[in-house]
Amino acid sequence: MAEFIQLDAALYPTLTMRFDNQDVIEQAISGWTKQYSADGIAEMLQAKGIEAVPVANFADLYLADKQLQQRQHFLQYTRPITGISVYERNGFRLSDSPAGFACHAPTLGENTDEILTHMLGYSSEDVAQFRNNGAIE
Repeated sequence: MAEFIQLDAALYPTLTMRFDNQDVIEQAISGWTKQYSADGIAEMLQAKGIEAVPVANFADLYLADKQLQQRQHFLQYTRPITGISVYERNGFRLSDSPAGFACHAPTLGENTDEILTHMLGYSSEDVAQFRNNGAIE
């Protein structure tokens, strides 16, 4: 690494010396990294046998990663209040078990009637009474 950043590694042979001079070392690394792209740095380090990959944020993956786009890794659903939201699918696919989401994440109370009637067995009249009594909105 020292050869990349033109830093004399012999000046900092121990962990203590590197720690004591971390500001100088970090400044040298910062100056070197500003000259290249993250992908370029990763390729240079990998060519020297150093494991390195660029750190990617969500925007990097969502907007620029062609493989994830091809695999339809990100799905968009429109939520009633917040509008379009992006959802990330599982990183793996099973041929007999489709992965992903059937719909957007529910808003607070969006599925109350369905849960009360279909899952918990209350009648529509019960749900109406809960609303009238202020138990649910």
